[in-house]
Amino acid sequence: MASTHPDFDSKVQKALEGTKFQVSKLEKITGGSVNWIYKAELVRPLYNGEEETIEIESLKILSAVSSFSNQPSDTHNFVVRTPKFYHFDQDSSTQVLEFLSDGIHLKDYAIKNYGPPTPESFQPQCHELGKALGSWLRDFVAWSAQQIKHRELVAQNEFGQAVRHMLNYGWLHERTKEYPGILNDVEDILTQVEQLAASEKENTDELQIIHGDFWTGNVVLPNAAINEGTKIPVFVVDWEMTQLGLPSVDFGEMIAEMYALWLYKSIDAGLWMMEGFIEGYGHISEEIAFRTAIHVERILFA
Repeated sequence: MASTHPDFDSKVQKALEGTKFQVSKLEKITGGSVNWIYKAELVRPLYNGEEETIEIESLKILSAVSSFSNQPSDTHNFVVRTPKFYHFDQDSSTQVLEFLSDGIHLKDYAIKNYGPPTPESFQPQCHELGKALGSWLRDFVAWSAQQIKHRELVAQNEFGQAVRHMLNYGWLHERTKEYPGILNDVEDILTQVEQLAASEKENTDELQIIHGDFWTGNVVLPNAAINEGTKIPVFVVDWEMTQLGLPSVDFGEMIAEMYALWLYKSIDAGLWMMEGFIEGYGHISEEIAFRTAIHVERILFA
């Protein structure tokens, strides 16, 4: 695949010359709002036999992101984590991360394998997959709340924070101009939501590290049947938008995207994953539930 960013291609290749990650071929991976990701074929396989990795021309501040694994479920063993971190070139801000061979993101996996209509026999695995993702996010939220050094680094990603705010809330009032007959009656409410989100962004003491783009398109699993008793790796990827924010943003975005699979594509698996995801995340306060509901509605509103 020809790259549309030849300068980035050459920078990545040059940064890895002389390392064990020297590449013979780069393939640009498309998609996303902010994306400089390549699949790379290595000149020499790694010690574990892996011949392909992911190269990310991204922010230096993401080089220290931690990972978590969930506990195996009763019948399915989903192991949710971030990809292993292999190498970082400081001069070019190039990261080398683990590559999941024959991987597919969760949204496409659900569309391809779960209907519609989704057979009832898939309900347990969908629920448990959602539960594993919810448990991972719960652990990530608990971890990020304790960070000091990492928080200071992530706080430097003001660009990512501004982009996310604009995509999430900055355009709400414009919708009333596009659909006045439908939205005129709720214009004041949309304005209040936009003002609420803006004030939250400025109240930095209440913010912590979030993924920033936690949805079914940034969860990768093997493009294969899910069998009981088999360990299934599930990668949480695309950390370029990590920033300071409210945990309800990540929580609400995933709920909305799972629900959208059912709402727009009649895939029952979306509801089953959503129910498991909420269960895995665990108890939340009424305040967080209300803020999550606002964010879910914002995504569906888009």
